[in-house]
Order: sequence, then structure tokens, then C-alpha cells
Amino acid sequence: MISENNISPEKTLTISNAATVAEIQNWLISKISSQLNLSPSDIDITTELATYGLDSMDAVMISGELEDALEIELASTVLWDYPTIESLSAFLYNTINSNE
Repeated sequence: MISENNISPEKTLTISNAATVAEIQNWLISKISSQLNLSPSDIDITTELATYGLDSMDAVMISGELEDALEIELASTVLWDYPTIESLSAFLYNTINSNE
């Protein structure tokens, strides 16, 4: 479990297209824990998001928020294509850094 992230579900973090992998991971942990009414400490970045009950509507909403925040275009299936926070954050980081 990710215990070093002290993110409260009430606190929504912001990210930008200058975000680091860790910042993207923290944003995803915050967003997903809030969306699914979980404690951020219950989310492991190596566990598939569907395990936590993330459904397609949640995934499409989060991918839209990521597009807006990172100023990139993403497939609506990006959370299924990269099913863990670890894989998704690495993909997002590489995507925003290849657009420079």
C-alpha cells in the first residue's frame, strides 16, 4: 500500500502539463479515492483500478479531467489501457514530455 502519500480525500490536488510522475500518481490517488469513497492509503499504485470498483463512467470522467489538466488528448479507454496508477502515470508523464 502507498502509505507515504498523506492525501486526504477532501483535498483535491491539481496537476499541470509540467507534472512529475509522483505528482501525477498523487493526483490519481486523490481523484480515485475520492470518486470511490476510499481512503488514499488503501490504494496501491500497482493494483488494477478495476479491483477498487472503478467503472467505465468513472474512467471516462477521470480521463476527461486528465485531458483538461494536462492539455493533451487521451483515448476514453486510457484507464483500461493502463490499468494501474503506476502504468498510467508513467504513460501520462511520457506523453506530456514527448509533446514539448
